[in-house]
Amino acid sequence: FIEPGKGAIAPEPDWLMRDDTPANWAWRPVWRPAYADCEIDVSGDLAGADIQRWLVFADEAGLCDQVAARLGAAGHEVIVVRAGDSFVRVADKSYVLSPERGRDGYDALIADLTARDMVPDRILHGWLATTRDGFRPGSSSFHRNLEQGVFSLLSLAQAMGDEGWTHDIHLTALTSGAVQVADERLTHPEKAALAGPVRVIGREFANVSVATLDLDLPQAKGRGAPDLTRHLHAVLEEILAPPQTLEAALRGDKRFEMRWRPLPLEAPHTGAARIRPGATVLITGGLGGIGLTLARRLAETVGARVALLSRGGVPNRGE
Repeated sequence: FIEPGKGAIAPEPDWLMRDDTPANWAWRPVWRPAYADCEIDVSGDLAGADIQRWLVFADEAGLCDQVAARLGAAGHEVIVVRAGDSFVRVADKSYVLSPERGRDGYDALIADLTARDMVPDRILHGWLATTRDGFRPGSSSFHRNLEQGVFSLLSLAQAMGDEGWTHDIHLTALTSGAVQVADERLTHPEKAALAGPVRVIGREFANVSVATLDLDLPQAKGRGAPDLTRHLHAVLEEILAPPQTLEAALRGDKRFEMRWRPLPLEAPHTGAARIRPGATVLITGGLGGIGLTLARRLAETVGARVALLSRGGVPNRGE
């Protein structure tokens, strides 16, 4: 008999490593269908999942509340954080903090959890999973998404680092309308800024792994709440899978994972061919070394009319 083989996936190339060949410097994101690596039937009682302590940043749509309820019923310890006007411990396992106040609330939260010996094993950040464009008076949906997205994750990571958390932690960040898998409309492009801390935190802190799941949440109509059952199951499968650093998206009944693939660059002398001859080109920072180099190349290759914009003064004409 032939012994059964073991499936193997070729390791992803480390696209942040140095490469001295310019033609190899470009990469492109590719979304491919893939199931979550979860062996638990999340439509049941979650039996078989390792018991963890969870820190859940609950969204306003109630999706994370449903997740927390399922986890709690299965014996997990769940600590819930909601966005509000100031930091306060509402109950033994319930907090409110103000995202627009910056680091203060996150520092207070992490310090209080440490002092009470309630440091989490898993973090679920759901503030960017939205079903309506809500924001406080005097603000906007744009600023709300930045405060509760990229700045929230950044402040949280900094607070954990300053407090000296060194145990293994896996963080899953939920978004909606933040990534474009195919040709669907990108409803909240500012949410994509979350990819900054998501891709850096795990490299800054060796004990932290980060994953994201972008959901195709329906928009609420009036005061009614949409049915999020399908998304509840998808989130449970995602967070109960073994910790991995990945970016995933749910579209209908399909889950996709993003991978990076090489994109060979064209030869340098053909790069300007995409700009039509005689085109007008505005270069910001145009009086710096890079700006002037690009301006000279565009003028020589396609006869571009170049406008240079700089924050400094205009140099003497002789220069």
